[in-house]
Amino acid sequence: NIFYNMAISENKIWLASKNGVYKFDPNKNVWKKFASKDGLSHDASYAIDINQKENDIWVGTEKGVSKYSQDLDIWVKFNNPYFITAYDKKMVIESIFCDNNYIWAGTYEKGIGRFDEENFKWQLFYGGLVNNYIKTLVNTGKDLWMGFDYQIFGVNKYNFKEKTYKFYPLPNTKIIIDDNSYVWFGTWQGLRKYNKDKDTWQKFTTKQGLVANDITSLLSDENFLWIGTYYGLNLLD
Repeated sequence: NIFYNMAISENKIWLASKNGVYKFDPNKNVWKKFASKDGLSHDASYAIDINQKENDIWVGTEKGVSKYSQDLDIWVKFNNPYFITAYDKKMVIESIFCDNNYIWAGTYEKGIGRFDEENFKWQLFYGGLVNNYIKTLVNTGKDLWMGFDYQIFGVNKYNFKEKTYKFYPLPNTKIIIDDNSYVWFGTWQGLRKYNKDKDTWQKFTTKQGLVANDITSLLSDENFLWIGTYYGLNLLD
């Protein structure tokens, strides 16, 4: 199986994969799989995140977005006509990010979708982006960061207050924000740390102890930054 992304909720590990979504309970050593027959929009699932406010699991798939309610134990599909426009037969979602107000979805070719769950309304964003192929995204509250890995390689930073875009030529694979509000970028050339308060950057490579400079995944918990590479796993305290 191929796992594309992961998230943690209530001590459970959620994995988005080529063949569906997996939930692992480490305390019971039990796996559970969710697929299209269970209500998922499509088996091929590329992105996953947790809406902590509602305790829901959001998944980006080959055919739109799916939401799993842990409280009700049901899946809800967001495909045509809620999110996908009338001329689209499908919309590939490669990244998902949940904040306190919106669900953000990075699409393959169609830009960014933003869902207002309170008003049950989707909105698509096209203008100003360097590229409409959104591989990864994060909202820090002050800025929206978007990563691209097709045609143009790098990241866009959109400042909500100034309504301006800035481009950084980082060959990125993953963007996350930790509990200290640092923004971390996994790239093919090591790890980058951005301090949004001081507007400063820090670089980590094999010279600083990484197993490899090819970063494939990132995850932050209360204690560590977990760094997945092609040649193993690093923990940054």
